[in-house]
Amino acid sequence: MKKTEGLDLTDLLERGQRATERLGPATDELTEILAQIERTLAARKLGIERRVVLEEGRVEDTDDGPLYTPTTFLAFRKDGKTWRFMIQRGIDNDPDSWSSAPLINASREDRLMSVDHLPDLIEALVRGAEEEIAKVETKRSAAKGILEILKRSSGSHA
Repeated sequence: MKKTEGLDLTDLLERGQRATERLGPATDELTEILAQIERTLAARKLGIERRVVLEEGRVEDTDDGPLYTPTTFLAFRKDGKTWRFMIQRGIDNDPDSWSSAPLINASREDRLMSVDHLPDLIEALVRGAEEEIAKVETKRSAAKGILEILKRSSGSHA
């Protein structure tokens, strides 16, 4: 057993191997749980797109000028015909810099960060649904009023 600065490298490598053997299955399980949350939210048919900030972008001054780092969002939105959690990343005011990918295909780091922000995203989705139904109910009432006026003015009762 070779020791370097008080560390037994054989023991250290064995610990690393044990950690590696647990990391893959734990990550796979996390991904499946995130997919289940995604499917459960989609089944509720909120029909609302919302996003929350995972990492705020920054501007750093360098010798070559400003260096912009992207903002990263966790979003719930339609991807094709499927409602999904998406990681969106880009630099403000630079539409060409934006990218979007399903959370379940994102890096482990993004998936880990997202777990802490899921409650905020769910809250934003619920608030968005409540705001949207209020708008629809108001416009529905206005449309009904218009319909009633048209029926009365034409003498129709249809």
